[in-house]
Amino acid sequence: MSLNYQRQKDFQKRKDLEEARKAGRIPAEVDEEGRDINPHLPNYITQAPFYVAQDVPSMKHQYFTNEEKKKQPKIGFNDRFKRGGSLLASKKKATHYRRGACKNCGATGHKAKDCLDRPRRRGAKITGKVSSHDYKKAEYDERELTYDASRDSWANYDPSSYLNTVDKFKKIEAARSKMRVDELKRRLNDATTEEEREHILTTGIKDEDKTIDVVPEDGKVKSTIRNLRQRENIAKYLRNLDPNSAYYDAKTRSMRENPNPNVDPAELEYAGDNFTRYSGDFKDFAEQQKYAYQAFEEGKTDVHFQATPTAAERLHRSFKESKQKELAEAKLRITKKYGQTGFQKPLHRSNQSLSYQKYAPTGQLLPSDTIMFPSSKYEEDIFLANHTSIFGSYWKDGKW
Repeated sequence: MSLNYQRQKDFQKRKDLEEARKAGRIPAEVDEEGRDINPHLPNYITQAPFYVAQDVPSMKHQYFTNEEKKKQPKIGFNDRFKRGGSLLASKKKATHYRRGACKNCGATGHKAKDCLDRPRRRGAKITGKVSSHDYKKAEYDERELTYDASRDSWANYDPSSYLNTVDKFKKIEAARSKMRVDELKRRLNDATTEEEREHILTTGIKDEDKTIDVVPEDGKVKSTIRNLRQRENIAKYLRNLDPNSAYYDAKTRSMRENPNPNVDPAELEYAGDNFTRYSGDFKDFAEQQKYAYQAFEEGKTDVHFQATPTAAERLHRSFKESKQKELAEAKLRITKKYGQTGFQKPLHRSNQSLSYQKYAPTGQLLPSDTIMFPSSKYEEDIFLANHTSIFGSYWKDGKW
């Protein structure tokens, strides 16, 4: 259809004609090849672009022509590369720069933006010297690839190369077996009685936490294999099976609180992740950071924990020493003034725990408070019509 200016009467006539075709009162419009044009298609599909010389009704601009069909992708998923052979077009380098070659190295098969050689200040196009071999050109055009072939992330992968991985793990298993046998022989030689020998033969050798270094025959690659699985480690959620105990986050596999707060800390095998987090040098780190912040607020701009951590640590150490010295002097002055008293004797302390306990006036231990859950807006534990439970009630022998 023409996009030329149309008068109002012609425009109204055309709109009435389109409405009649949509309603089916008159037959649909036919293109050059005798195919019906769907009257319900919008104008931006039926109207040809301005650069297409098309004066008669047609949908030719929406279909492939025979020439375009010949240019459709023909290279399939498995025909993208030819395996084997060298990537070099020839073993000898070219003697001079050729037209269309890489402007950087002078080799054919790629352009300067794809060149893998170092970027030169004066490229091969200026000097005329070729510094790299010519590579074979691809036997296909990227536009000729199918949808799957152009997105094949495993293209040119040789499945037989996985045999190297299989061989590596076989060597690791062989070294592990040899280590078990050597350890078993050593223990049998060290055993003094027959009972010990029988026990060693029945139990075997546990190598859950062994480290094996496997060096291949060429000696270039060294693989360290460590089995981190330790069966004697108890899972965190099995430390205390009480549902009201410490919360276990299954997504991060963390239990921050102590699952057994009533147990003596000296006898605990696991005291929660927070215990491990706040152990070691973490306390000193937090104290140094706090000292740096306080010193900065007091106007000491030379103390900066992030910019000068060594200087901040040295100043914090000197601050602690001076503080301890002041406390010792104050203690000495009090001792000289009031004399020696019994405050220096260590107090007797019973077994401590992190749990909070309540005692009655008679001295009896009251039951510990359980974790309080937020109450619901609905009434709970109300059994209607003589029901004995909320779920599972049924009528039998004249009662629920």
